[in-house]
Amino acid sequence: MNRPAITAIFVLVMAASVVRAEGSEFVMSATADLDGDGRPESITLTPLERRGGAFTLTVDEASVTDRLWDHVFGFKVVDIDEADRYKEVAVCTFGPSDDPQYFYFWYNGTELHRSGKVAGSPKLLGHGIVLVHCWMGFWYRVDKYVLTSQHTLRPVPQEFQWVGVEGTVQESFPIYSTHALDRVQARVRTGSKVLVVLCDLGEARFEDDRYLLKTERGQLGWVKCDALSHVGGLPAAG
Repeated sequence: MNRPAITAIFVLVMAASVVRAEGSEFVMSATADLDGDGRPESITLTPLERRGGAFTLTVDEASVTDRLWDHVFGFKVVDIDEADRYKEVAVCTFGPSDDPQYFYFWYNGTELHRSGKVAGSPKLLGHGIVLVHCWMGFWYRVDKYVLTSQHTLRPVPQEFQWVGVEGTVQESFPIYSTHALDRVQARVRTGSKVLVVLCDLGEARFEDDRYLLKTERGQLGWVKCDALSHVGGLPAAG
């Protein structure tokens, strides 16, 4: 291959690595107007370790160094709140087993700041709300975040999480009338269907999670997480 051809290929490769990131897939460098002044900024993401999650994000002359829980995949420019003039940079890792984590940064024209971090797959509604879907073994937890006036992502507490997954009882077990599991409501029959209605997440361990079930006969009752090992047909992968 002659030198002009090699040069042309090199130019094409370099041009492909520097693109407009707004609304695009993940990249390592791009230009975009982040602070709404009508002038695009130069954005560069530099991994600092081959296997670790440390990185430096640079916007023009400003930079910030942070660490994801696995190697950096790239970033994209997003707009969490279309009513303000700012756009955010979402830096992502997909983890060793498709466990995504996102760090969100915003640029005020002179400095870079971290707005927040989420674990899971985010959906930006465009009016300052981010819904994050996180795989919980057989259902998706949905966490809600709100962008504050200080441009930070604040989690919105939820007492319960909707599950809505049906399965078949493989071995009979009791359901309880109270969340404390101190009074038996009924026993579910082997071969019957149960609907896992919602989950009350434990504070530390998933073994402490409580699930509300609905039986074929319409009775509601609580169980601990381990009772669901007797229910077949639950999704096994996200």
